[in-house]
Amino acid sequence: VRRFARPPKLVQLAMEPVMMMVTGKKSAAKDWNATRKVLSRSDFIPNVLAFDTRKLDKKVTKEIKNNYLSNPDFTFEKVNRASTACGPLVKWVISQISFSAVLNSVAPMEKELKSLEHKANELKEKGDQITELLENITTKITKFQDEYKVLVSESTRIEDELKRVQGKVDRSVKLLKNLGSEKQRWDTDREEYQKQVQTVVGDTLLSAAFLAYIGYFNQGYRKT
Repeated sequence: VRRFARPPKLVQLAMEPVMMMVTGKKSAAKDWNATRKVLSRSDFIPNVLAFDTRKLDKKVTKEIKNNYLSNPDFTFEKVNRASTACGPLVKWVISQISFSAVLNSVAPMEKELKSLEHKANELKEKGDQITELLENITTKITKFQDEYKVLVSESTRIEDELKRVQGKVDRSVKLLKNLGSEKQRWDTDREEYQKQVQTVVGDTLLSAAFLAYIGYFNQGYRKT
């Protein structure tokens, strides 16, 4: 194809959209000398095979649709009869433009899908955080339950101790009351003893005289 100094009409028609797609410029379509230079490069075929349809310029796409795909001469059969090298390039252009239309139609869905995936990841992260939080809360609740059991056990022990101490206090109060009654008896006995002490001398003399009288004089004498 690059050997043509002035290419046939169908060859020129086939190469113009190819040039626009490869270079990304509409102005490159009509310059055959520039087209020959591109075709002479060793990376032309690899670039065509590795062409990224997603990077296809929208203005270029519109230009190709309006001025080439709508042209009845822009078909594989017609171009391939003029040049077997350009026929496959026509198929390539048509397929790339068609694929671009598909990409454009699914682009909103892809965007929505990415958005949903992003939201799903955020929800998963939040879910993981909530799960971790629940695990921490569960661990703390278990710890508090264990501490509560210890406190209840300690409270029961203290209540039992208080009951035991209260029993001792009650017995002590009762003992004090009994001691109070006994003190009153002791006070009464002490007062009685003090009275006896005051009369002990006279009581002793009276007792001695009584014993002397009883012991010396017999009953018969005492009756006379």
